[in-house]
Formats: sequence, structure tokens, C-alpha cells
Amino acid sequence: MESPETASSKPPGSVDLATKDRAVPSEETIGAIHARLDSMRDEIGLLQVRTSERAKPWFRQASTLIALLALAFSVMSTVYADRRAREQDLRTQQQNIQNARIQLGELIQRLDAVPRENADLLKNYGHDPETLSRLAGNLNAENIALASQAADIIKSVTGHVSATEYLAVANALNYSGLYDRAQEMFQAGMSVKTDQITHTALVQNYATLLFATGDITGGRAKMQEALDIYQKQPTKFKGQVLSANAYTHLYWSGLEAGARQCGEAKHHFEEAERVYRQLPSGIFKNQLEPQIEALRPVVNKCS
Repeated sequence: MESPETASSKPPGSVDLATKDRAVPSEETIGAIHARLDSMRDEIGLLQVRTSERAKPWFRQASTLIALLALAFSVMSTVYADRRAREQDLRTQQQNIQNARIQLGELIQRLDAVPRENADLLKNYGHDPETLSRLAGNLNAENIALASQAADIIKSVTGHVSATEYLAVANALNYSGLYDRAQEMFQAGMSVKTDQITHTALVQNYATLLFATGDITGGRAKMQEALDIYQKQPTKFKGQVLSANAYTHLYWSGLEAGARQCGEAKHHFEEAERVYRQLPSGIFKNQLEPQIEALRPVVNKCS
């Protein structure tokens, strides 16, 4: 304990250093110090992470791997979505083609009936020209509408149409005098791979169009092409070849007679009879005989 002398010896207003050192900081100061320490601790931790990441190869860095995984997921999602879209488009396209072919088949069935109905009109109303003309006009208008619709459908599904379908629609267009569209159908049908009978029918009927439009030279070239089909594509059935050639000559004769080319008409009629005589007895010969006899008076009257 200090003596009165010692205490009295301290200058007035002086501070005891020992007492000063033991002064307690305020709570505000302590909080600031802790906040600063926490901040420094976070910064040091971040620096340690960054230093560690730099030391690792790129494929071991978490941030890089996360970015790559995100990119891979995005690419896979895009590819999957594109694949699904293409599959859906393909299914829709296939369904549209199927629907179009069904509609085309229905139209062809109706078109095939038109010539028969026209023949019935001639038979039933031949004695009444006015009624015959009116009914035949209605039938022809229907044929034009149906054949044009069928041709439009064929264009929408090109590559999915048979030669037989081309033939049916081309004949219907030709029947109503729609020669430009009929020619398109004939030419497209002849480019489709098919059997000899159908191809021959396409060529012969195309020749009919050419004769009807005044292209006799072109029509003759097509009829010769029809005769050559079985030469280029032989078959072991001789009777079928002879029958096809006899019918082609007979058909050719009728076209020439219709064009008043009587010399050519008689020549091909004689060729038809010559080939007919080579046919063995049977179905081919029996089918051809009445057609020869039906054309004979036409050729004989041609002059």
C-alpha cells in the first residue's frame, strides 16, 4: 500500500499505467474485430480453394466438370427432342400417304365405273338423243372432277403410286379430253417398274392419246414400242407373247383406221390375223377372235 508520501509525490492529473493496461475494450470494438477476422478467414479459404483448383487438371476441377455436364445434358436434350420431332414428322407423313392412297383407290374405283355407265347410257337412251346428251354430259363432268382430283393426289404422293394407278387415272383424263394431264400421267406411269402387261397397256393407251391429238408419227412410235416390250423382256409363255402382239397389231389397226390411214390399218389388221393363226387353241385365241371380227368391217370400209 502506497504511503501518503508516495501518493502525494505523483503529479496532479497523471494516469497510473498499470491501471491503463488493464482497461477493457468496448463491445463495439470487439464485434468489429471479430467481423474483420471472419472476413479474413473467408478470404483465406477462398484463396486456398482457388489455389487448389489451379493445381488440379481441368478434368478434376469441379466448376469445369459441372459446366461440361450441363453442356452434355443440353446437347442430349436437343438431340432427343430433334429425334422425337423427326419421328413424329415421319409418322405424320406416313399417315398422310396412307390416307391419300386410300382416297386415290376410292376415286379409281369410281372412275373405272364411268365407261361402263356411259355404255349403258348409249344402250338405254340411244333412241333419245336429248336425254342421252344431258346424262352423258353429267357423267363426263363427274369424270373430269374425279380424274383431276386423283391426279392431284398422285402428285402429292409421288413415289408411292403404282403403274396401274397411273394407268387408271391417265385413261380417265384421256377419256374426257384432258390430254395435257393425261400425258403427264402416262409418262410418269411408264417410268415406274411394273409387269409387262401393265407397261404394254400404258404405252398403247399413250399412243391413243397421240393419235387423238394428231401426232400420228409419235403414236406409231409408241405402238412399235409396245410390240418390242416382249422382245426386251422375254417370257417363257409363248401363247402370252403371241396374244399380246396380235392384240397390239389389232389395236394399232383401229387407231390407223380412226385416223383414216387405211393402208396402215389394213397392214396391221393382216398382221394381227397372221399372229392369231399361230396361237394354239385355248383362252388367248378365244378372247382374240371376237375382237378381230368386230374390227374387220371397220377396216374393210376404210378408204
